[in-house]
Amino acid sequence: MFKFKSFVVILLAAVALTLIGPAVSGISLLQQQAKAATSGQNGKNGIDACGHPSECNVAGGKGGIGNVENMDNSFNGNGGDGGRTSCFPHALCSAQGGPGGSNNSFNSGNSKNGNGGNGGTPACIAVCHANGGAGGSFNFANSGNSKNGNGGNGGIVVEAGRANGGNGGNNNQDHNTVLFGQACGNGGNGGTASAGAANGGNGGNGNVINGFCGGNGGNGKLALGSGSQANGGNGGEHGKGGNGGVAINGGVANGQDGSNSGNGGVAIGSGSQANGANGQNGGFAIGAGSQANGGGVALNGGATNGGAYALNGGHAHPGCSIAIGPQCFNQPGG
Repeated sequence: MFKFKSFVVILLAAVALTLIGPAVSGISLLQQQAKAATSGQNGKNGIDACGHPSECNVAGGKGGIGNVENMDNSFNGNGGDGGRTSCFPHALCSAQGGPGGSNNSFNSGNSKNGNGGNGGTPACIAVCHANGGAGGSFNFANSGNSKNGNGGNGGIVVEAGRANGGNGGNNNQDHNTVLFGQACGNGGNGGTASAGAANGGNGGNGNVINGFCGGNGGNGKLALGSGSQANGGNGGEHGKGGNGGVAINGGVANGQDGSNSGNGGVAIGSGSQANGANGQNGGFAIGAGSQANGGGVALNGGATNGGAYALNGGHAHPGCSIAIGPQCFNQPGG
């Protein structure tokens, strides 16, 4: 009897192992799949809702080549997804995903490196571009949750204009946000444009001088009216580009390129400017020809030159913080 019971126990154990074995293997396979890196894949096509034989383009970006030896959940050199277009007949609308970069390798963790940006959302009657930016190349050996050399996403375009994402930079290497808290060389996202331009700035390249961490491009913001510009600045060797500001009716409020860059301000009127400058944010420039680059308030053709106030064609300068027409006020010692 004892031998028979032992045989039954052994038989049941064998059956249990037979049933459990595939389940354990399945769990192991799922774990491996969950941790598989995604590299060099094409982006998905977007949605063309133009409702006619379309001249719109919502193609996903093409994946890059040579994105190898990546691990875990990292995402490397993939094309961005196409966006969504909704345009009138014969309008030329584009919301393509940006192409992925190449040779983004040896990355791990949840890092994202050299991927193209996603297309945006144009709803137009003329020419519209809201494309994702291209991913950079040779962004490798990154880990953690770091993001390096990715293209920016396209923005929103109404009627006509451009709100493209900026391109990602190259050679942004060996970064881990857990240790350094940085994202390097990413393109800025496009903003919102109607007959103007609100593009994201390009990401900077890494090199020995900047510890292989280029600056991120600034985001575009809001550009309304023909000739208006509210573009993000390009990332520099050190520091990010400034974000675009608000530009209306032909105004220009771009973010500054380079390090410690100022953001764009508010510019309203043809030829008015409120760009970031000298590391300072743009001010308020209201009226044709007004200039408030780097700060201040300029009205009716005034120019602050980084100063405080300039009205009616006046030009502020060191020693003249308030300029009204040809007259200066608030001069030190005056």
